[in-house]
Amino acid sequence: MHCIFVKGETMSFGLDKNDIDASKLYSDFQFSTVDQLIGIFLFGPLKPAIAAFE
Repeated sequence: MHCIFVKGETMSFGLDKNDIDASKLYSDFQFSTVDQLIGIFLFGPLKPAIAAFE
């Protein structure tokens, strides 16, 4: 299921010169794939933020 829904390995088409990738439209954003995010959350989770309440 991971290969199908996250990695998209069942898709058998690529972009040609007339197609526009989202990273070209929004060049000021840094994109991460779902697979990269799963790796971060499973193998190197971020430390929770500490909040101070007064």
